[in-house]
Amino acid sequence: MRLNKQYDQKVIWITGASSGLGRELAIALAAYDVKLILSSRQETKLRETQKLANLEAERCLILPMDLTTIKEEQIKMISDRILLKFGKLDLLIHNASLSQRSLAHQTINEVDRKIMETNFFGPVKLTKYILPTLLKSLDPRIVIISSLAGKFGVPLRSTYCAAKHALHGFFEAMKLELHKKINVSFFVLGGVKTDSAIHALNADGSLHSQLDLWHKRNMPADKCAKEIIKRIHSKKDEWVIGHVEKFGIWLRKHFPSLHQRALLIFYTKDKGNLDQEPSAD
Repeated sequence: MRLNKQYDQKVIWITGASSGLGRELAIALAAYDVKLILSSRQETKLRETQKLANLEAERCLILPMDLTTIKEEQIKMISDRILLKFGKLDLLIHNASLSQRSLAHQTINEVDRKIMETNFFGPVKLTKYILPTLLKSLDPRIVIISSLAGKFGVPLRSTYCAAKHALHGFFEAMKLELHKKINVSFFVLGGVKTDSAIHALNADGSLHSQLDLWHKRNMPADKCAKEIIKRIHSKKDEWVIGHVEKFGIWLRKHFPSLHQRALLIFYTKDKGNLDQEPSAD
């Protein structure tokens, strides 16, 4: 049963839609009378998302792209394809992301740059180029999928934190500049049960290839997607979604020393998991 009809006839673009939260957002949104644009680097997995969401070809557009290398002329072509097929764009969900599991001082510059390109420069570039198309909508919206790492520093995720902090700064400023012209909302997530840790980068750029110690305690991705979809059309600028870890923002504000102590405990356990060899299963 639909939660509301605010999504009816909307054209929605989801980046990072090939797996994890992006895939679950596509599956959940497909239950509405919407048209979806799905993007990531892997076209095969995007096709899998389309199939899992039961999206007919007439209301789905697959747009493979790499946010780290995409050029203005490519986005212009993409915009033309969107307008040709759907005639408009109403909502852009910036979900694509790349994390890390490495000590800040050991992480090579190439890894820092790749994470910043994927998590910050890519979304900013895409937004700038697609904004004229988006602003033609009667109800233009941008959703930023952020993290607690965008609100405070988290050990072993230094550049990831920097990129998420930068996203908040850029889009908060842009929202003020475009006051009443576009709605920008942030979803600050705690732990979500996805494979993001497996695809995270180590200090040397290799894949982490193992789940976090806390993975089983995290919120299921399908549940998180539904929580986001409930709230996109609210007037609130920022939502924090998660289990007990989401109270870290409150703890940092009111009891910073206690918050720091909690992060150090987290770091000690997390680093212990990082130092272990990945399991064979």
